[in-house]
Amino acid sequence: MAMAYKSWLLIIFVIPIHIFWVWHVQKEENYMIDKFGSAYADYMNTIGQFFPRFTVDRENS
Repeated sequence: MAMAYKSWLLIIFVIPIHIFWVWHVQKEENYMIDKFGSAYADYMNTIGQFFPRFTVDRENS
């Protein structure tokens, strides 16, 4: 979007925020694995990290 508006200022702000967000989510996921163990790791395999997965789990349906 920043490129469409030719806004370098927007690009300069979005990249660091994106890097921080990815780092923060990974840190939080590691914390949750430490707290809840393999149950959370199994849960992570069924969901997307940032966006929901829209696949059908035919094994459990």
